[in-house]
Formats: sequence, C-alpha cells, structure tokens
Amino acid sequence: MNIKGEENQVLLCKDPVYDVVYYVNYKEDYYIYRLKDGKPELVVELPARRLFCRNGNLYFMLESYDRYEFEGMESGNILCYCPTTGEVTIISDKKAYTMCVYQDGIYYYVNTYAESNSKTKDCIGQDYYYYSFDEAKSTKLTGQMFTIYKWKDYFLGYQLQERADGSESYDMTGLILQKPGQSDAGITLTSEEVPRIYCFIKDSIYYMTKGSGITICNIKEKDKKEIPLCKEQSNVDFTMIGNKLYVNSLIQIDLDTGTQSIIGSQDIVPEAFDELYTDGEQLYGIGSKGMVRIQIIESTEEAIMLQNDDGTKYETGRYTYSVEPM
Repeated sequence: MNIKGEENQVLLCKDPVYDVVYYVNYKEDYYIYRLKDGKPELVVELPARRLFCRNGNLYFMLESYDRYEFEGMESGNILCYCPTTGEVTIISDKKAYTMCVYQDGIYYYVNTYAESNSKTKDCIGQDYYYYSFDEAKSTKLTGQMFTIYKWKDYFLGYQLQERADGSESYDMTGLILQKPGQSDAGITLTSEEVPRIYCFIKDSIYYMTKGSGITICNIKEKDKKEIPLCKEQSNVDFTMIGNKLYVNSLIQIDLDTGTQSIIGSQDIVPEAFDELYTDGEQLYGIGSKGMVRIQIIESTEEAIMLQNDDGTKYETGRYTYSVEPM
C-alpha cells in the first residue's frame, strides 16, 4: 500500500522479519530511522527515499534533497542496509530515477538527457536495468516498453494513441498490463485516462482519477467500482488499513458499507498531508511537520449524516484526528 507506481517517494516500509518500521525523517535530517515497539532509532545516517524490505534487509535510494553533497556516491545510487551487521553497501552506482524491489531482483531506470541551449537538460528517454539477487549484478534491459511496476508476471504499461496533428507524437490514454516478449494486447486496466496514482492490492488495482474519485478494478473479474469522493479538494494520495481506505484530505471510506466519513482535526489549524503511509495498523502522513503519526479518535454520539448536491452521502463528527511526532 505504500508503493504508488513509480512516482511516490515511499518514505516508510514495514519489515515483517524483524517486526520494525523503517521511515525517512522527512523535513528534518532525511535520514533513515526505525520504529521498534513504538520507539524511534537512527539506523542509517544517509538521506533516502524509495524504501523496500526484502528478507530482513532494507533497500533504498540515496537522495540529496538539495541539501547534502556526497563523496564517492550521488543521488539515485541504490544501497542496502543489513540490520544484523549495520553495514550499508552499494547495489548500483548509477543515478537511478526510481526503482521497485521484488523477491527476485530490483528493476530501475536512469533518465537520459540531451543538451539544450538553456541551463536545463531535456529528458529524451530511459535506460532500464535489472539487478538479480541470485547473480548479484545489474544487467541493462533492451526493448523495455513498460514501467518497472509489476502485478504478478505482468508489467504496467501505457496505452498510446497517435495525435491527430500528424506529428510523430503519442498521447497516453490508459493503463495496460503486459508480459515482456508477448505481442498480444495484454490486459486493459483503464482506457480513458491515465490515473494520478495507482496501487496493486491482491487482484485489483486501486487508482485515483483526475476527478478526485477512487476506482477499484478487479483485474481477473474485469469489473470496476467507482467511488466519488464527498470532498474534492486536495485529494492526491490514499492508503488502506484493513477494509478502511484513507484519502490524504482525511476522508475514511468503509469498503464494506461504502460509508464515507470526514475526519475532523483536533488542532485549530488542520494539518495538510501530501502522502499517506501505513504499517498495516498505524496511519502516517507527510505534511508541514514532516513524517507524523495520525491518531484517529472515534466519538459515535457526534456522528451526523449529510448529503452533497450530487447525492453523495457522507458522515461528519464521528472521527477526529491528532498528529504526533514519530
């Protein structure tokens, strides 16, 4: 639930082997800490993003955040932290843009740029790589036409449509799943738009549309459930704990009953969250105070059911939240 395709920062990761939660101390030192029995501890004195746990080890990308300078390393390098020895080793010294870690290996890519007349460089493509855990080495992939985000043996890709202006350009019109080397059309997930963010959970893809709704598409059954949100502003991320879906504007959706609840703030000035994370039990958020724990309090006697002009029903007053430092 903490991985939303290729783009989000993935600043928190649960390790089930040692029952700890790793997180980036965002907007502070940006180093990696871990929570054990609710207590934080600094474990890697390096700024990081894209945290993944595999077999007790933590894999992450080095990130300067325009604050740090490195010797012998650079932003985008892929590193591994071993908690039993405390050692940090370099997996890839390439300047990766993003990565995804799976049981067999790590997929990542490096942006390629062309010099321009301006001070900025234009991105013209990507070089894709695969690091094999068995062979302990990276191989450059050729003919990669997909993203590095996977569902089972399928890679997520974009449905392309030629532009009507006669140029050799394409518009991305949807998401598809396809296996490398296969010439068939694959599995179409969305055919009308490319979602803002998306996440695979079991046999479904959950995604947030541009209209600020949530869509759940069962890949095997090929049926969709669309959930229009009762509040449209600032909806840019979501996560899920059990059967409860949480949107970053602090809307809770009970997926069993369909009930939407606006979670009010206990603070005079509500905290705004850009990203939500979970360890499976606790809700975390990235806001103006960095990474915080979001504590939700229920008060059933205050619950009131309301309805928008479009007929969307929602509940208010039942839940409030407070934020606590990590």
